[in-house]
Amino acid sequence: MKKFLFLLVAVALLTSCGGEKTANDKLGKLNVTIPDELKDNKEVVEFIDNMVELSDEYAILLDETLEKTQEFNGKETEDLSMLEQMKLMKITGEVAIKSTSVMAKWGEALEHRTQLEEQLSDEEIEALESVYVHFEKRMEQIQEKYGEITNE
Repeated sequence: MKKFLFLLVAVALLTSCGGEKTANDKLGKLNVTIPDELKDNKEVVEFIDNMVELSDEYAILLDETLEKTQEFNGKETEDLSMLEQMKLMKITGEVAIKSTSVMAKWGEALEHRTQLEEQLSDEEIEALESVYVHFEKRMEQIQEKYGEITNE
């Protein structure tokens, strides 16, 4: 079961979904400050906003997936009832379907990042790197909320 939950979490890392609650609502508020070196560059500001949105979508899906699978924590797959197995398969299927769009978005974002960095000075690239901390902080929030599951 531990391997299955790890696989489920790994798939969720590459997925997104829309939801009524924001990542700030579900996990705690995180502010992103755009460095002064980048504030006047409209394309970079838009890129940063899109990356924040994408990392928050990912965090929401991961949060919802871990929330939905908590009842299976510590159970081996072979010990689940048929109904529990069906429920787990449904959750897994939903995550797999939702992953398609976010994987495409991540690919596009990484390509765009490379193109942007080619146009920026070293100082601007360093300033842009400071914004990527947002994603790491979201993952720390997931770890804090679901530590007992994610540490298995």
